[in-house]
Amino acid sequence: SFFGTADTDWMVAREGVSVPGTYRYKVKFFMQHILSKFVVTMRKSDALAADSNVTKVVLNEMTIGAWASKGDFDQKLNHTPVPTDSADLATCEWTLDSAAARYTLAMTENCEVDKTEKYIFESLALPQTITDDMCVKMRYTMTFSDGRGRPSGEIVRPVAVR
Repeated sequence: SFFGTADTDWMVAREGVSVPGTYRYKVKFFMQHILSKFVVTMRKSDALAADSNVTKVVLNEMTIGAWASKGDFDQKLNHTPVPTDSADLATCEWTLDSAAARYTLAMTENCEVDKTEKYIFESLALPQTITDDMCVKMRYTMTFSDGRGRPSGEIVRPVAVR
């Protein structure tokens, strides 16, 4: 059971040979991560970057909600699942606990955003289907050429997978 283990990188042994760690022996590990890495990148839009009146954009807060928080893993394959193999895709090694409370990932660091895409957040999560209620909510501030800075609003978008 995987619960309360945020950002613990769990792995499972897949096909491979275990070789004793004797001097001059080569040891091969056939391991696979069983959690998914969730990464958020951000950049200014081309239109906003071209606007000479906007001198700075700062991401003040970001939340991503409705993640499954509890599940059980039962290894059924001895190889890394092949995405194009229908039998592998039909083999479900994770069972998510739908009755368990869901959780929200949050970031409250003030992060300046420019035209270059950069990583602003990453976390490990139980593999799961992305649903419509898993939205990214961002609050940001823009500073203008006259020195004014003001909270500019809130953006709420569905999580995009790529």
